[in-house]
Amino acid sequence: MTELQNLSKIILMIKSFKFFLLLLLFFLTFVSCESSKNFIDTLLSDYFPLETGIKWTYVDSSENEVAREVVRDTIIGNESAYVVEMGGEIELWGKNSDELSFYVKKILHRGDYTYTAEESFVPVLYLPPLDGYSSEDSTFKICLLLGDTAFYYRKLETGIKKIEGKRYRFHMSLYYENIGFEDSTTEFIERTYILAPDTGPVYIKVRRVVNQDTTVEEFNLLKFER
Repeated sequence: MTELQNLSKIILMIKSFKFFLLLLLFFLTFVSCESSKNFIDTLLSDYFPLETGIKWTYVDSSENEVAREVVRDTIIGNESAYVVEMGGEIELWGKNSDELSFYVKKILHRGDYTYTAEESFVPVLYLPPLDGYSSEDSTFKICLLLGDTAFYYRKLETGIKKIEGKRYRFHMSLYYENIGFEDSTTEFIERTYILAPDTGPVYIKVRRVVNQDTTVEEFNLLKFER
């Protein structure tokens, strides 16, 4: 009788173990499918749409409506670019299947003369977004104009982090400094975007520091049209 009881216990343990294995296999399969689905969703989603005619309407900190619109596409050098206008300011973005870049152009002045210190597209984001990705790019240049010398320095830093749901926080900061000529300045522009799939920026924060003057603006998405 004791042997039969022991045998029954062993059989019961085996059945329980099989059930546990099946449950574990089901869980791992479910998690794997969910992870694959999330990855595919991210892969197929556009987190920074740039097509002519796309328009975002935001509400700023003063509860005013501000439009952001892709007004046209263009060619700069050999690069395709999109012209984005927001609140009277123009930004130029480059985009291909796996990379987003920002157009940087800085002109220095001396009297009636100008000097182009920099004009280039700087990569800022891989597509689709890579959680935790960050980058830094900088340049230094000695500028000569009419026997005068100026020093130009620029640094661009970016970073992206996945937050709630399928959204990402994208951070981009630009620091300029030029010493010499007649318009010696330091300028810092910090942009923070909350990016949603197939919508792009649903929140934008812009902080500017020019010499000693600081301004901060925040924009929350009200309407998206494409």
